Amino acid sequence: MKSIQLVITTPERVFFNEAVESLVVHGREGELGILPGHGHLLAELLPGKIRLHKNKVMEYIILSGGIMEVRPQKVEIFATAAELWLDIPDKDLRRRA
Repeated sequence: MKSIQLVITTPERVFFNEAVESLVVHGREGELGILPGHGHLLAELLPGKIRLHKNKVMEYIILSGGIMEVRPQKVEIFATAAELWLDIPDKDLRRRA
């Protein structure tokens, strides 16, 4: 299955750096779906969930917002904060996101 490298960087560290099959983010203009081979794109991201498919499993990452640069084989997201969905201890907060 084709994949695209997703790199999420926060001021503290590289938070995520793995190959994924697809991802969906919340941009200023609405939801953006990214697949391998996607054309060049620069977008502002709103706070919220990123849905990504990795190894045929859907995972979620919560972002504070940020900037995303898409190239055909790589997506780079620069955010002020990021957390894995399952690492958020408050289940009510997870439900609202």
